[in-house]
Amino acid sequence: MVFLQVTPNAHFQNYLGLDSLDTVEIVMALEEEFGFEIPDNEADKINSIGLAVDFIALGKIELIPSACIPSALEYADVFGGWEIDSALSSYHGRIKRLFDAQLWKGCREETFELFNEMKSLGVEPDVITWNGLITACSLVKDLKLGKEIHGFVIRKQIELSTGVGSALMTMYSGCDHMEWACSVFNVLSDKDVVVWNSIISACAQHGQGVSALNFLRGMLVSDIDVSVLPACARLAALRQGKEIHQFNIRRGFDMHIAIWNGLIDMYGRCGLIKKARRVFYLIPERDIVSWNTMIAGYGMHGFGMDAVNLFLHLRSSELKPNHFTFTNLLAACSHSGLIDEGWKYFEMMKSEYARGPAIEQYACMVDLLARAGQFDESLEFIKEMPFEPNAAVWGSLSGDCRIHCNPELAEYVAGYLFELELTYYGNYILLANIYSAAGRWGDAARIRRLMKARGVTKPPEIKEIGYVPDTEYVLQNLEEDKKEDNLCGHSEKLAIAFGLICTPNGTPLRIIKNLRVCGDFHEATKFISKLTDREIIMRDCYRFHHFVEGVCSCGDY
Repeated sequence: MVFLQVTPNAHFQNYLGLDSLDTVEIVMALEEEFGFEIPDNEADKINSIGLAVDFIALGKIELIPSACIPSALEYADVFGGWEIDSALSSYHGRIKRLFDAQLWKGCREETFELFNEMKSLGVEPDVITWNGLITACSLVKDLKLGKEIHGFVIRKQIELSTGVGSALMTMYSGCDHMEWACSVFNVLSDKDVVVWNSIISACAQHGQGVSALNFLRGMLVSDIDVSVLPACARLAALRQGKEIHQFNIRRGFDMHIAIWNGLIDMYGRCGLIKKARRVFYLIPERDIVSWNTMIAGYGMHGFGMDAVNLFLHLRSSELKPNHFTFTNLLAACSHSGLIDEGWKYFEMMKSEYARGPAIEQYACMVDLLARAGQFDESLEFIKEMPFEPNAAVWGSLSGDCRIHCNPELAEYVAGYLFELELTYYGNYILLANIYSAAGRWGDAARIRRLMKARGVTKPPEIKEIGYVPDTEYVLQNLEEDKKEDNLCGHSEKLAIAFGLICTPNGTPLRIIKNLRVCGDFHEATKFISKLTDREIIMRDCYRFHHFVEGVCSCGDY
């Protein structure tokens, strides 16, 4: 007989071919092995392996002397080496199984006694245990104990979205406290279909039909909006993002805070920072994500002082800034050249919020200093960092070497970047462009050969949609007139030209670019915005530029 194929449902007679005497011998072997007597009326019911397991490990454990409990888990040998469930392979597993069994029997006192035993033995409760405890409170409508467990879950920072949240909602609704059930629902960061079904069922059972329908609408809409809005933001798909916004308005839905925040992000990344600000101030009750998203939007658009002022308003509210708040704020200071403000808020993290800056904040400070041309200070700052500089830190410094045409420092930085990001095309392209801008054509060609040897490729450039060409930005070894011809054919300018002839006068033009903006294009666009009396909004891979009447929001910084 191959015992490895034995399953818990294996019947002694039908599956194993044992007769009645064999079954009696198995029962006697169990009695002898564990040192207790099985009553005849119970012994007659044990006709399969599963029933034997349940009898020993669960249902009749009170018949087993406590001294025999650990050895009771070795009963698998009685069945010829059959391997039982891993949860029963240790005493800790047995306790948890007993806990579940008592729970389903509705034995409240026994359930909590077993929980106390688990704690005394050092058995760490898992999500199933917490769900079971909360469910036990729900079955006996013990609101006081349920609230105590809820408080314990909060103190232990147990993630509510793992199923504990659904159990808490069921417990509170079962104790006729729907307002608390809704409160738990509102704080859940990740709502799956189980969570939505729990709150909808609870409302229906308490006669709150209108609330149940509202939650149902929210379930249908949230599954669409929360997932689609970030995609609209990344793709700058303004039309689709507006359609989602209008869909909610037409249906009269009360939008979840995640949708509000998604709209701020979408409008901000699509170039409508004023619209994003309008949505921000329409939110009935903002969370910290709302503030962070708006600060990040201001920073991307070059409105550093607006980001600073919004941060000051945040400090006067009941919310506390977090890690992302300071990262977004410092990035905004960097893009607007607010060096003093950047230092002030970098130090504020430590002095007022007892929050040690992370690598992201250090990278922002490196960019802030280097963008202002303070390269010696940047290098000294990097040396004093409590972390090993990562690609974000060195990348910030490398990008600023391009702004100030510092090929020597760029070479030094590239040595680290090539180790950290061997196959990232941007590091190679940037160094080659810095060499070209400095007239070091041989070095630029060497870097491009290195790219080819390492199999690094540059993605195709993407754009949507009077003046004297600045030939400094033609990174090719050409005659001056050829450089001017090269600049006139830039696809960004073609995109603007297409927009000018295809849209009514006064219509803002939005150009999306997947690479960093060229300095020549930046100068040309200022001239075009003044000549045509158009607002031109350009988004590259880092930030936004708003061109109005010949002036850019970045202040040429």
